[in-house]
Amino acid sequence: MESWTQNVIDFLSKNEDSSIAAYVIDWIFLLGVLCLLIYIIVKFYLLKKESNNDKFMSSIINNGYDVFWDNETYIKEKNKKFDELIHYSYNIELNHKKRFLTLHEQEKFLEERLMEVENLLIELETKSEEAEQFRFNELSKQIDNAFFHMLDVKEVYGLDHYSFININEYLKQILTEVKNDYSKKLQIISKGIKGERNVESHLLNLKETNEIDFWNGVYLEVENNTFETDFLLFSNKGLFSIEVKNIGGGNSYDLHVSSDGQWRKVYKNGKEEVIQDIVSQSNYHITLTQKLINKYKRETGIEIPLVEPIFAIGNDDVKLENDSTLLIFRGSYIVHYIRKQSVIINDDVINDFKKWLEQFVVPERTYPIKDYSFLLNNIANFLKTNDTDLTYYENKVEGISNDIIHNQYKKIPKDLKKEFNLK
Repeated sequence: MESWTQNVIDFLSKNEDSSIAAYVIDWIFLLGVLCLLIYIIVKFYLLKKESNNDKFMSSIINNGYDVFWDNETYIKEKNKKFDELIHYSYNIELNHKKRFLTLHEQEKFLEERLMEVENLLIELETKSEEAEQFRFNELSKQIDNAFFHMLDVKEVYGLDHYSFININEYLKQILTEVKNDYSKKLQIISKGIKGERNVESHLLNLKETNEIDFWNGVYLEVENNTFETDFLLFSNKGLFSIEVKNIGGGNSYDLHVSSDGQWRKVYKNGKEEVIQDIVSQSNYHITLTQKLINKYKRETGIEIPLVEPIFAIGNDDVKLENDSTLLIFRGSYIVHYIRKQSVIINDDVINDFKKWLEQFVVPERTYPIKDYSFLLNNIANFLKTNDTDLTYYENKVEGISNDIIHNQYKKIPKDLKKEFNLK
């Protein structure tokens, strides 16, 4: 530095007076100091400005967490409930209990559960619509303003921490699986029960006029063998065992029973399908019933006529062609058939036999069925919290919105407003 200054002095000394050279040197020095000072001031201003902007953004973030997370326990508890729900519903096949019910009890059970599932699906749809409205309401729009250019407000304030709509879609999928499972089971059970009710509606015409009495779906036990009879009719015209077959539906096929007792479905295209050996099953039931009649005769000396088997077609739509000697009727024709029979036994005798037979009646057989009640109750309880959740979140959004609009916006530095095009 000194050598450079000396060279300048020597140069000036050769051309000008030495006093002029000293004057110029002083001004050069002062100019250098001034430039350095200006640089330091500008640098300090920019650093301070950047620091202020960072502090402002940090204050927004901290304030956002203060506004939203003031009830962190509530959020944690909510997440815990949802995690438990996911755990229990991850695979509905693994999250049900088995109950053992009679077929009639199963029908009632399934109808009630399906109604419960339908109500939950309706409620879920309503909640989804409310959540959708909540997502796009005016409060959210106030947050979804130019502020998003500076930071992700939803993330900062925790608004995406819990998505109502995504959860509701997940619950809808679970409920739909349960609904389909219950519906298939109910369809199978109801098909048989529907046929029995059809036949029963006709038999009641005889019962109301005291022409017969009957047991429906009765289970009897003889010699350690238990068997079921759809209808066991007691009448002065004899004892009748009715097996209901709810075969067919619509116009898909006709029913043909050949002369040798074989049952076949005959489709419109000419294709035939043999039905399981219905007659053998009926013969087994008749044999066991007859054993009880024989036992009664040995004990009382009173003879009861042989039980007469009747096959009842529970479906009135199917076309029937019977070439066998089997008694195969529609429910309505059974009334006509019995009425045209002759009286063969005294009413008191058949009534005494019926009372004696009651000792061999055993409880109706039960069958396993899937019970998703625990899962459905969890979903129902979870949905009940949605009302509270929406109110909770809406209040939070309103608080955040007011904080942004009334407190934070006015604090935005002018340069940030200009940078992000904020008015």
